[in-house]
Amino acid sequence: MTQEDEERRRHQREASQRWKARNKERVRVKVKEHYDANRESILAARKERYWANREGELARQKVYRESNPEYHHRRFKLWRDAHKEQAQAVQRTWQAKQGDDYRKRCCVRVHTWMQANPLKRAEQRSRYRALKRNALTDLVDFAFTAKRDRMMCGICHKRVARKDLSFDHIVPLSKGGAHANWNLQVAHSLCNSRRNVGYLPAQMRMAV
Repeated sequence: MTQEDEERRRHQREASQRWKARNKERVRVKVKEHYDANRESILAARKERYWANREGELARQKVYRESNPEYHHRRFKLWRDAHKEQAQAVQRTWQAKQGDDYRKRCCVRVHTWMQANPLKRAEQRSRYRALKRNALTDLVDFAFTAKRDRMMCGICHKRVARKDLSFDHIVPLSKGGAHANWNLQVAHSLCNSRRNVGYLPAQMRMAV
């Protein structure tokens, strides 16, 4: 190919790119029509190209996932919601292949997370208890509740140390209270345990 031919082809490619940029909708329609008319051959060609250069394709997909994590997670969640049984079967098969080492690593990772996030763990346990009682639940943030109450116990009105921190439902779940920030207060662990019989606030003051 001569230099003139290369120059001409370069100009043609640039002109084609400019036309596609101005006519994105027409290009999208034409591509879809071509795909619908030649779907089997296109998929066969993709499959053949993938297996001919599988290592390169896997490396390219890994780089794309790492550079677009949110898009990848969103697509995976949509697929998982649409194919729940298949996703669960794939997960069980993968876990079975990993063996006991995988379960040990999971236990260590979960234990490490619970130690690093005690408030989130406490929030999860409270939400679980509320759901078991079919109580009204809302988004709860224990860190916000502690900051709002300035670490003062809502029962004895004394300062709460971090090691004695717990969160009390003002109207107990057993009495129809909601699991929400507006129904939570900071409390000492001892004060909170004394209310486990389901006292309301006024009854608690009388019991003290």
